[in-house]
Amino acid sequence: MANNLMAVFAWESGETFKTNAPNMGNSGGTGLIQFMPKTAASLLGYGKDTSKITIEYVENYWGQGKTLKRVKEFADMTVLDQLDYVKQYFNPKAGKDMEFVDFYLHVLFPVSSGKKDHVVFSKDGEGLDVNDPNFKKRITAYAQNKGMDADKNGKLMKNEIALAVQKYITKGKPYANDCTDASCTLSTKQHDGKVKEGYDIDKAVSYIISNAEPNSVARCGKYVRLAIRAGGIDTKDRPGSTYHAKAYKDYLPKKGFSIVSTDNYLKGDIAVFEAFQGERKYHESGHIQMYTGSQWVSDFKQKSFWAGSDYRKAKPNYVILRWK
Repeated sequence: MANNLMAVFAWESGETFKTNAPNMGNSGGTGLIQFMPKTAASLLGYGKDTSKITIEYVENYWGQGKTLKRVKEFADMTVLDQLDYVKQYFNPKAGKDMEFVDFYLHVLFPVSSGKKDHVVFSKDGEGLDVNDPNFKKRITAYAQNKGMDADKNGKLMKNEIALAVQKYITKGKPYANDCTDASCTLSTKQHDGKVKEGYDIDKAVSYIISNAEPNSVARCGKYVRLAIRAGGIDTKDRPGSTYHAKAYKDYLPKKGFSIVSTDNYLKGDIAVFEAFQGERKYHESGHIQMYTGSQWVSDFKQKSFWAGSDYRKAKPNYVILRWK
């Protein structure tokens, strides 16, 4: 069960494993398994009375400029405290032999857990039983979960959810606890290339936060590069000044970063923008910035994902690079 729990935590918390992580779709879900307000009220002993819990709002948590709601009581918990409520939530499943997808569905949509393959969510109701008391909920929930709809046909099957979440079990295998000798220490087995060493994201992020200027000094490439160097990567062979920040799109993969397609940003992610024509000027050099886990920073601490009004209006092409 422990490995299943860690995989669920990874998916639900955007791989942050933080108790204060708000739901990116602004449902009010919070923390390790995205406790919904009604669930939180029940677990805290208030029954169905959600007026007894505190809904707070957090700005730009995921670096997208959005204001999201979350349950303050759960956001303020330590990991150990919140794990007690995770245990309480999963108690009804104790001792049961469950496939991982059913384990996950107990969090996502409990009434679908333990059932054979079926339409869990539907864009317009196709494939659903109109007599199902959760008929409308299954339609409403499709939009927030459509990313798992592999064939994009407007129907999200249970087997598609299984396929989408299985990757977190696979990604977590290198970190599995090796308890065969009762020591439960972190496994020393080879990570077969799935986990790379050689770069300390925390040091890189700490550097860029500590050295950021109050306002842009038009040296984003230099500041991000020095942060990467602080993380342990040799950048002596960096692109020359004539290649600008946009050149890091091709340079960073050579140093071990991978281009990922996501808007679920993680600490240490780097965004590289191409050159573009803005209202104010032509941005020949492009732009580069690093995500701290709560804010995007280049040569200055940005207010949002977009470094300025030209970027916000033009929304130029960019790539996200991640050390993984």
